[in-house]
Amino acid sequence: MGGSSLLSVLVLLAVAWLGVARAASLNRTVVFLFKETESGQDLFIRGGIDSAQRPGCTDDAETDPCAIDMITHSLGTISHYESYNSWRVGDTRLDWMGAQAGQGNYNGLLASGTPLAWTTNNVLSPAFQELNTFGDHYWMVDMGLDCSQAEEGWFEIKAIVTSAGDVWEGDITQTACSGTGGGTAPYTSANHLGRCGYVNIFTFDSSLCVIDTFP
Repeated sequence: MGGSSLLSVLVLLAVAWLGVARAASLNRTVVFLFKETESGQDLFIRGGIDSAQRPGCTDDAETDPCAIDMITHSLGTISHYESYNSWRVGDTRLDWMGAQAGQGNYNGLLASGTPLAWTTNNVLSPAFQELNTFGDHYWMVDMGLDCSQAEEGWFEIKAIVTSAGDVWEGDITQTACSGTGGGTAPYTSANHLGRCGYVNIFTFDSSLCVIDTFP
């Protein structure tokens, strides 16, 4: 094998190792957000750590210290998840800016953040997800998050409904969350506060929150 070929193989192995190492450092984290929507509407979240809590935030998702490294996991390959799977391509940071450079689009529509998929607890529905034990209209994203970049294990999100423009939910006044992994965040925020490594259940425009450990 020539020198240049050997170098190419070594580079590919190094990239693969870095990818495995990065994935191993991420903790599975799920967000459910209850929101009844109309046909043609989609739900996205933006998040990380708010600038009021962590100084030095920037407008560059790739380098922003208030963004959190992440990957998203597939929820299924059937047509119901086509938009979710299209928009999650290239979404590598939980950030406040919207679509990252190179993030996927769906039918020409750019992502408005990290996409969620409509799910239900109805086992006969193509939108059934085992972790959804609550009912219809629970939008879901399954992520791997770098908990070391959170604030004592907590992170923030705010949801956006898209149709004719983006509609943000209002400010949240969250106190203690119920659930097997519940508790009170170490600081206050006008956003939902979730725990990295847990199943987080929120309601659009509401301070209600449940945080559970994985089954």
